[in-house]
Amino acid sequence: MKGLFFAPLALWGLGACGGSFLFWRKPERLDIERICAAKGAAASEPGAIRAEMELLNVRYDGKSLFGRLLMSPVEKAVCLDKRLIESFALNLESASECGTGRKLGFMVVDALAKPLSEENVLAISPGYWYGKEITLPLFPERGTEQLEPDCVEVEFSLHALIGGQVARLRVRAAREPRPFGI
Repeated sequence: MKGLFFAPLALWGLGACGGSFLFWRKPERLDIERICAAKGAAASEPGAIRAEMELLNVRYDGKSLFGRLLMSPVEKAVCLDKRLIESFALNLESASECGTGRKLGFMVVDALAKPLSEENVLAISPGYWYGKEITLPLFPERGTEQLEPDCVEVEFSLHALIGGQVARLRVRAAREPRPFGI
């Protein structure tokens, strides 16, 4: 019985030397306001910063919305995580079927991402555009009784690191016709 107690204790002790998740160092929390201010985007009240947003090359496959997201601040510089992670910087607000306006249930997906680093903080000044290819998962692959519409209207929002939501966009996308027999 003594051996059974000793084995887990010994493994825990070895983990204390640096191998156990119990002893991993947490990354230091970034002072985002200081970093953004140093890059030219001062902190402001939520809603005070606005940006234009466009989605180019919009594609819809029945499950997800794809495209090239472009954004440009209107009056003040915007401080963003340049990775534009879909569940952090982009929030899906609503999805509806084209024509009928019937509200559709959609997935809310959380992403597991590396912690924000100073290299990922980007300040964009008015008159400049920043863009990235994005994928917004809308509907699960299986396990739902909801039919996949051929056309959707999706509304999503963009959130800055400081200042909260800076833009909203409503996009209409139709699935490309499928060849016969598929």
